[in-house]
Amino acid sequence: MTRILFLALLFSSYAMAGVEMAQTEMPETAKSKAHQENADVSHGAIKMARVFFVEPLDGATVPGTFKVKMGVEGMTLTPAGKKVNDVTAGHHHLIVDG
Repeated sequence: MTRILFLALLFSSYAMAGVEMAQTEMPETAKSKAHQENADVSHGAIKMARVFFVEPLDGATVPGTFKVKMGVEGMTLTPAGKKVNDVTAGHHHLIVDG
């Protein structure tokens, strides 16, 4: 019984080490992928593209429910989930930290 418990603890510690390593390496991998994708793009339009908030204005105090209006220049908006073979097309993601 002691041997089984020891092996279970040993394997779980290896599993947790793998989880921690994956969590710390993931941002670097994502950064590397983003740099590679940007390096592959040589379109001047991409360099001049920008995404911005129209509403609410920067520094505005907002109620619990509000609408967000975003703008984009130098790119084309496409619906999320639509596959497009155009590096100048995409969609917005908005993440709110409560």
